[in-house]
Amino acid sequence: MNYGSPLAANPNLMNALQHARNGFAVIPCKPDKRPYLKGWPTAGTTDEPTIHSWWQQFPDAVAGLPCGPNSLLVVDCDRKGEGKPDGVANFEAECRQAHIDLSGCFAVETPSGGRHYYFRTNDGASLGNTTGRLGEGIDTRSFGGFAVAPGSVLPDGRVYHVIQGAILDTDFLPETIRVALLKLKQEDASHVAPEVLEGQKSETNCGPARDRERAYAVKSLRDEATTLAATPSLRNHALNVAAFKMGTMVGADWIKRAEVESALRSAYLTNGYCEKDGEPEAWATLQSGLHAGIMSPRPPLSESDPTPIDFSHMKSNGTPLNFAARGSVAVGGDRLVIRCVADVQAEPISWLWPLRIASGKLTIIAGEPGLGKSQLAVFMAAKVTTGASWPNDDGRPPIGSVVMLSCEDDIADTIRPRLEAAGANLSLVHVIEAVRTGSGQMRGFSITEDLAHLEWVLTNASDVKLVIVDPITAYLGGTKTHIAADVRAALAPLQELASRYRVAVVAVSHLNKSGGNGKSINAVTGSVAFVAASRATFLVTKDNDDPARRLFVQSKNNLAEAPALAFRIQSRMLPKGINASYVEFESGTVSITADEAIGDTSRQDDRSALDEAKEFLTAELGNGAVPVKDLLNRARDMGISEKTLRRAKKQLGVHDRKDSFQGKSVWAFPFNANAMMEGMSKTAKPLKDAHTESMAIFAPTWPSLAAPEDEE
Repeated sequence: MNYGSPLAANPNLMNALQHARNGFAVIPCKPDKRPYLKGWPTAGTTDEPTIHSWWQQFPDAVAGLPCGPNSLLVVDCDRKGEGKPDGVANFEAECRQAHIDLSGCFAVETPSGGRHYYFRTNDGASLGNTTGRLGEGIDTRSFGGFAVAPGSVLPDGRVYHVIQGAILDTDFLPETIRVALLKLKQEDASHVAPEVLEGQKSETNCGPARDRERAYAVKSLRDEATTLAATPSLRNHALNVAAFKMGTMVGADWIKRAEVESALRSAYLTNGYCEKDGEPEAWATLQSGLHAGIMSPRPPLSESDPTPIDFSHMKSNGTPLNFAARGSVAVGGDRLVIRCVADVQAEPISWLWPLRIASGKLTIIAGEPGLGKSQLAVFMAAKVTTGASWPNDDGRPPIGSVVMLSCEDDIADTIRPRLEAAGANLSLVHVIEAVRTGSGQMRGFSITEDLAHLEWVLTNASDVKLVIVDPITAYLGGTKTHIAADVRAALAPLQELASRYRVAVVAVSHLNKSGGNGKSINAVTGSVAFVAASRATFLVTKDNDDPARRLFVQSKNNLAEAPALAFRIQSRMLPKGINASYVEFESGTVSITADEAIGDTSRQDDRSALDEAKEFLTAELGNGAVPVKDLLNRARDMGISEKTLRRAKKQLGVHDRKDSFQGKSVWAFPFNANAMMEGMSKTAKPLKDAHTESMAIFAPTWPSLAAPEDEE
């Protein structure tokens, strides 16, 4: 059954809209019953434009009903055929024995012959999800679970058919069932887990069909605990990540929460975390990560997912090998990360913007200030949030959310007006402004410290497709951007996060003053490692023959060859007299290379290297002495050589002396240099204070979950 035809003819879209009109939040699910959206437990909506956009992107989707937001508990009874448990018969027999009348219960027959019994409940979070705990073939789904919506049609034509009652008249959960589920939950909470780290098999109520998931979860817990116990730094972050990962398996009922809590608690007591922050802080981080993971249960393992291999019996030179998460080997504290190529499925590049911006990859856009880099990033956000066509009919991006980090522009007077002018769907754009610490103070977001927060956003937002970081250098904390190793270490976790969530990351950067000496690959501010870490780097430059025209040209592209494009910055008058700029691309391509484009720009700069060095020193020393080492590093970032800087020092009469307090070599003017700066145009726009909220949200439907704890 092909639903690629007009949306109005899609019965699953019509079904989803009908449930939404009845007040039930819906999500799009694959025909194999796996949700399309990350963070689906809280991503459900009754908003019809959003539902239309989902089905435009996923025309084969069936509607799902997240149980938690809809205050539902669904008893899922399987019928697997002759010789296997009949969940329907077992549940009805148990209800008769408990004197529970199902005659008025809303019930749906599934395509496989099973049955869904719907009940209302206000304490789903206390009941959780169970598999086989009420009897063979009987599962329950509440907070953190979902059911395929009644009326859904599978591609082969089979239907989730209502056989009794009406969903709007769903009865409340019988007290007998509620008490039974609460008792099971209490048993789990009081369960004392065996020593998982010793590899002993723990008790479980998982049936034979769950053995593979159970083995996966036990192996994963042993690996996570082993790694956490040996973690010497950033232990808060490591604990949060491990708890989140295992929480997804607890939410899927692969392993008991008490087992995870016991193993990870032993690990954080071993690594010294509590010595610094105390156990209450560690326990709070563990619970926060677990809760977030439980809210995003792992989908069932597919046939292509390899079952973890148990290497615990292997030795190297007589020393037992401890394998950490995802095949990482721990020997004497060091880990070798290894994957067998046969276990990796080959897959094509997934493009957000064909030939230019790849999903799951880091792309850099660099250019001089004022040429439209930020407007170009907003242009991309508008396309992604609306699914509008790329220039030159390069296809359409998948519709999704966009997360922005932008410390140079104000949201109210710059970012939002530009998004409106570009035609973006504001409800799908979210701006991270700051991080609120445990003490209530605000601090700037840092890629090197706060990736766990960004991962929380990717998990809980509605299908994020694009992350924009503008500029990248403002979010690297104390990273020394002129040192290649430091830049690679800072960007590698961001690239791994992008790959894991299939999210395109676009980082905006500036050009150094030398323009790379005619080589575009050397023109990006900071170490060449910025360009090396990206899969593609594009430059925005002026057209030498038309200063109002901008060129968007690739400097490096490991994934494809993308021809250069041209655009202009236009303006549009918005309500309240707000004038906002936006990008308008020309038709066709431009025959120019990045080296040619950067060369033209360099020749237009009539300032000599010595003049730049003088201006740099005047600005840097305007407020007093500065250590020589810091000056040299900053000058290098600006493309100014040490030799040129020392020539400028001599001509300006800068003094070289020792700092009386620390004994460091410093440079300083023998007079107040502030007077010299009068009349000079500022070379950099001061950063706006963005520390007013931890998250700025255009959409009122943003999931309001507690973010993970701050890193150590």
